[in-house]
Amino acid sequence: MTRLSYFSYRVFYDNDPPRVGHTPLTDAQVDAALHKFCEDLPGHLAGDPSVTVKTEPMLPDRNARLVVVGTTLDVVNTDAAVQTCAKSHDLNATRLPHI
Repeated sequence: MTRLSYFSYRVFYDNDPPRVGHTPLTDAQVDAALHKFCEDLPGHLAGDPSVTVKTEPMLPDRNARLVVVGTTLDVVNTDAAVQTCAKSHDLNATRLPHI
């Protein structure tokens, strides 16, 4: 049985400060981007067929989700995949300390 490591991230949309030439996302677009991020993330962790992704809102911030990734990959590869996936959806991701 393969042992998974778990990494937690705050995945969020941030338009502060506004970027030149960038149209801010609406609340509905942010919700859609966060949902799509969670759907797409396993594909960015393609080296791990055992990957799990769990998510929950980070209230009161409607533009953020707590995402917990279970994977056999190391922290460096997992961080890189999360960052790449987040950027592809116009989102940011910050790894959280273990609780």
